[in-house]
Amino acid sequence: MAEQQFDIKVDYAIRLNGKFLRASKIRPELFKAVLFQAQTAIESTLDKQYQKNVVRSPNVQRGSILAILLHSDETKPLSTQGMYARENQQYNRGTYFNQDDLTPKYQSYWQAVNKVGLIPQARQIGWEPTLSMRGLFLEVRDTPFELIPDIDTEAERLGYTEDEAQKTLYKQIIDLDFAGRSDEAKDLFREYMDLAFANTSKLPNGPVYTKAQIGLFIQRAKLFKKMGYFDECLESLDDALYIAEGHKFSDVADRIKSIIKDVEIEVEGRIKRGE
Repeated sequence: MAEQQFDIKVDYAIRLNGKFLRASKIRPELFKAVLFQAQTAIESTLDKQYQKNVVRSPNVQRGSILAILLHSDETKPLSTQGMYARENQQYNRGTYFNQDDLTPKYQSYWQAVNKVGLIPQARQIGWEPTLSMRGLFLEVRDTPFELIPDIDTEAERLGYTEDEAQKTLYKQIIDLDFAGRSDEAKDLFREYMDLAFANTSKLPNGPVYTKAQIGLFIQRAKLFKKMGYFDECLESLDDALYIAEGHKFSDVADRIKSIIKDVEIEVEGRIKRGE
């Protein structure tokens, strides 16, 4: 008996009979069969996306394709481990790379991706306008995701977290600085850092505390950079590097060195443009 052939379209998302896949309407076995048929189209689409993007950014990674909506409530598919990661911001911009972050029901969809030789990841999307959907989506890749050192995400990666008061202050600082009210922004910046040091000091001594402390200095550097204080940004990154090297966190130190290099390149570019 011939295998069933599906009407599948692949661009930035996978569609079956013109509709995007939902876990509420398609079982893992059928999802796997769709992926088997779509695999060549998925890999071809990812390659075309990469060839287009690499022209603009030589260091860009290969991307991903939306495969299925796990649930419109992004918390429903998450296991206890996944909820902990979400609440403590221990994921990369709403993306989960471990199947144990999902409950067994939704792990079946993750495993279906693995079985066809592709790489799964789950991503929280507040609103996907083309599909008119929100929630936790399962995506597919053909190469592993590599978390590139980035001043915008490194503090979070190291376990530094903000409470609600800090989040409010952070936004106010950026808004005031953008409006040219730098003196007011500096006052709030000091208040933000006082809270940051106080909250981090509550952590128990050990690697968790030390890495969060390193993350704090990187967060300070991030704020300096957003306010246009590049010398202070680099000084704060040097402080973070000093702690990382002193505690022999070689992987962390290497990432900080990469971030420092990126900031220095940006500064050189601004000087050349007369900014």
